[in-house]
Amino acid sequence: AILTVGDGDLSFSLALARCFRQSEQLYIVASTLPPYDELCATYARAERIIAELSVNPRCEVRHLVDATALGAVEPSLGKFDHICF
Repeated sequence: AILTVGDGDLSFSLALARCFRQSEQLYIVASTLPPYDELCATYARAERIIAELSVNPRCEVRHLVDATALGAVEPSLGKFDHICF
């Protein structure tokens, strides 16, 4: 499993998901600090990117994730093999 943090409009997470779309073993959690509405207001492509990630059964999008306090995120993010900053 891979956790992405600090990805702005989530375009890196989307590229990762597209690159590994054939892999049934890879799970991606794409996270943002801002809430959904703020993210979409800030980045023009964010809504479209989130929609594409959300229909992928091996991807999850989580908002309000503070990368400096990952252990405090509720519900828990779980464990990851890699964290991409």
